[in-house]
Amino acid sequence: MIHLPSHATTVTAEDLLARLINAADDGATTIDASASESIGQAALQVLLAARIEARDAGHEFHIIDPSPAFVERMEKCGLADAIGLIKTIGDQA
Repeated sequence: MIHLPSHATTVTAEDLLARLINAADDGATTIDASASESIGQAALQVLLAARIEARDAGHEFHIIDPSPAFVERMEKCGLADAIGLIKTIGDQA
């Protein structure tokens, strides 16, 4: 499992990329986004690319326990569906 840092920035995107590449070797990737307070463009690009790569390879890719800030950022960028978020802000349980 990969835990997103509270502030995923351009500086942390390179480390995130390395961890995602290692996780992809296992065939399934799980991202814990519970601590995410902010996420920058570089980290968004890395996550989206990892999701697409996993899908194309037939591997599982899950984002679990996304924080409200993470969900809001994905929605504002129009990436909630593309990144694989099923439940978004405003959805009924």
